[in-house]
Amino acid sequence: MQATLTKSAPVARGPLLPPTPPGVITGGFIKLGVLELTLAWTAYALGHITALDLRVWLAAFEVKKRRSWLKRGQEPRFSAKELHGLVGGGGGERAIRSSTRKLRKLGLLTWTKDGPQFAAKPRELTVDLTDEVEAMRALMPYRRAFVPLPRRMLRLLAGGVKRSVMAAVLGHASRCIYRKNKLSGWSGDGACSASWIAETFGVGESSVRKARAHLRDELGWLTSLHDRSQWFVNTNGGRFEVDLSWQRPEARAAAASPVSACAAQPAHAAESLEAPEFSTGKMRGPLPENERVLRGLEEQTSSPKEKNQPSDPWAAPPEPPSDSCLKKVGEANRPARLHDIKPEDLRSTSRVMELFDQALTDRLWAKAGVTPIDSWPERLNWAAAAARVRARGASNPAGLFMHLVRKRKWGDVSNFDEQAVLQKMAEWRDGVPEGTYSHKRRRPEPDEEVLSYEQEEYLREQMLSSFKGW
Repeated sequence: MQATLTKSAPVARGPLLPPTPPGVITGGFIKLGVLELTLAWTAYALGHITALDLRVWLAAFEVKKRRSWLKRGQEPRFSAKELHGLVGGGGGERAIRSSTRKLRKLGLLTWTKDGPQFAAKPRELTVDLTDEVEAMRALMPYRRAFVPLPRRMLRLLAGGVKRSVMAAVLGHASRCIYRKNKLSGWSGDGACSASWIAETFGVGESSVRKARAHLRDELGWLTSLHDRSQWFVNTNGGRFEVDLSWQRPEARAAAASPVSACAAQPAHAAESLEAPEFSTGKMRGPLPENERVLRGLEEQTSSPKEKNQPSDPWAAPPEPPSDSCLKKVGEANRPARLHDIKPEDLRSTSRVMELFDQALTDRLWAKAGVTPIDSWPERLNWAAAAARVRARGASNPAGLFMHLVRKRKWGDVSNFDEQAVLQKMAEWRDGVPEGTYSHKRRRPEPDEEVLSYEQEEYLREQMLSSFKGW
């Protein structure tokens, strides 16, 4: 089916994909057996294989999945070059071959004419890891035969991440991604505790929490759900939701603005963009009739200075925005959340008032008996507490702010903090921009009579002496 072009709106060519139905893991997934996972991770934890060997082991699942739709009579072909494209590294194909030999010698991975075969029983290994494997298997979820790991996340793990991040991904995938029966779709909602991941995979609990924050805030793969009681959290862990349609941040940026993102990417970045599962894998450029539309759209978005400058055919393409820049933009646009307070939320009066409005209807705050009173003095106390946190420069500003407002420690807030937020609160109440009610001295007009300091003091004393109360 060929798309038609109209003159009213420029169209950028791309794959015409239907909307993803709910309950479907976008991009596909692999069935990572629990026994296979415990064997490989135990060998990695005991030092029998390195982190690179584990990444090659994960990449073997991806290359096997890519050939699962071959027709009858077609023979799959594998190469170290394809594995190196997934794993990366400076060692090249030589390091990949060395890792595959080590995995084959240990018994974790063997290559046949049909593809890679993975060890699923401890007796298939050349070393005795029965006790360690059974200990880890006992900590895994009950009656779980395999872990549905999304292929997009699998490629990220194979490309290289920290040990704690890999453990957090595997732990949340085994706890949160499930399907009740064959007729129902997949669900990414579940409970998982950091202590369980630390005990099962042999990593530190604090490193698991940092990895979880990385997956939630920077990658967007996880979402924290604060709709359970504290008893449920203490018993089963926090409740999270895995994004089944997740894709990498650079892929999201390219999908949001296909023309600017493709023009800003270097030549080698186009190879990393993933194609749909049913595509042939060949990247095609725009149609000839579409080049004129794309060129006109680029001219509209360029500045007048750029139009007057001569084009340099040998100039390097513009670099895409850095990850830190995208992160700052995302944090500035994110809504304020009471259970996930950021330092940026305490610098704006409107965001502090959003936190106050959320506390009025929060179920956990009502259960703890710390719901604030919807009044102007109470809102002023919250704004002054935020000013106190900013002035003190605490290492944990969100924790200090929650301590002040939940315990109602208004005595720790000074008068200077209240005076600092009076003007901003008045501007927020009247709905005017910040700085409107500034107390800076107004510049007098040329023909205006300017009073001296003594005259202003005399008029002020006369006004106070004639004042008899409200």
